[in-house]
Amino acid sequence: MIPKKESQTKNKIAYTSLESILVTLIKAGIFIILFLPLYINQNFLFPYVFPRTIIFRIIVELGIILYIILAIISPRYRLKKSVLLVFLILFIVSMSISSLFGSNGYQSFWSTTERSEGIVTWIHLIIFFILLINIMRTENEWLQLFRIITIS
Repeated sequence: MIPKKESQTKNKIAYTSLESILVTLIKAGIFIILFLPLYINQNFLFPYVFPRTIIFRIIVELGIILYIILAIISPRYRLKKSVLLVFLILFIVSMSISSLFGSNGYQSFWSTTERSEGIVTWIHLIIFFILLINIMRTENEWLQLFRIITIS
């Protein structure tokens, strides 16, 4: 039988390594997104917009799944309230309401293949913002992010 203290230490190490892996995967997704403007796929009708939007959405969706797992196992990564986040959410809610009462609610929600600026994309953008503010926690991480933006 493993003593209780030793068992707790092993669990803490396992959570720490899982936390590290999750943060690394989310950061990798963020850094890949930064290079999406360089991606062009000629197999689509709109090769400059549509493929980038789809890849962006997929990476953000994978990132939020990993972030939810991270927030469950590590309280320090849980979402913190901020005035900016509240205003962005209110902005998305107001855009959603206006799209419901617009002339073409379907197009307002999904947008077109050419533009990809519907409510779905805006929701992904706010999720990306949540990932950024909760994963990039130190000044060095933000500087690294800005360096990569400059390179891309």
